[in-house]
Amino acid sequence: MASAAAEERLRLQRLSGAAGWCQLVKELGSEVEAAVGVGCELTRYPAVYVDKIEGVPLSQLLDAGSGCGGEEDETPSPERLEHEMSMIKAVATSCLLAMRGAAAVGLGFDGTAPFAEHVWVQGPPEGARRAADWSVVVGEVEPLEERDPSERFSAKDLVRSALGEWLREWWRSTAPKLGIVDGRTPHEGYARVLGRYGVLNWLLFGWADEQLDGESILQLVQHGPVSERSAEEREAAQRRWAAFTQEAFVRLGPRRFDEMNAQIGQMNDGEISVDDLLARARYFMCPDNEDLHAALGQMIRG
Repeated sequence: MASAAAEERLRLQRLSGAAGWCQLVKELGSEVEAAVGVGCELTRYPAVYVDKIEGVPLSQLLDAGSGCGGEEDETPSPERLEHEMSMIKAVATSCLLAMRGAAAVGLGFDGTAPFAEHVWVQGPPEGARRAADWSVVVGEVEPLEERDPSERFSAKDLVRSALGEWLREWWRSTAPKLGIVDGRTPHEGYARVLGRYGVLNWLLFGWADEQLDGESILQLVQHGPVSERSAEEREAAQRRWAAFTQEAFVRLGPRRFDEMNAQIGQMNDGEISVDDLLARARYFMCPDNEDLHAALGQMIRG
């Protein structure tokens, strides 16, 4: 037990600061024992002190066997579907970020983990409609094994994991409730929701390994599909962005320009959506810079 605790502590130390993982308590991270008892009657145990994980295991929030809405709801509302899909998107995003952080320090899952029981989710119990409304932590590091740090980060570890299969079971149970035939639902409300979450198809339909480059999938989940661009188009886009940022700095001034960049950084990290970014930007860009705000929207949306 002592050696297992020591190995877990080392994994957590390597993952220190990485997104999506539980973290060692700073003041107690180096402690190796916990003493339990009263007075002199103490029993010592090997221990790993981690920050309290808020939330509930994903396995308690989604019913994989019965699908969206659970056993009692045969016709879930579009709002309920949105609620559960936004949760799944948040879980997928956080797990990908966690796996990328682990890969950077030479760690990767053993081929079965993570499990739904070990992914902790915190968010509004009802009404959460965006991935950014949820907080997700991977609470199990024991299944991590050594990887070559030069090995390219891949989403296949998530797709082939027990969690990936569990989420596909949720989808297989949900699809009949939505009346899906040949990949389509006749229900307009369901169709609108599903159209917003097509970026999860790689996970829910188990794409082939060669289609699961980690950075590409993370880009897809966080920012949506991006059409292939030629080198000339990419260069032109970079020039337009450079010209936009120069103009924005002059017109907004340093303080508001820094705020714009901070909001863009949050979007790139998956903390807020594009719509959130543009809504927040309106407060410090408008009404005197409506054209600049519109240009930002065009640049971000591509």
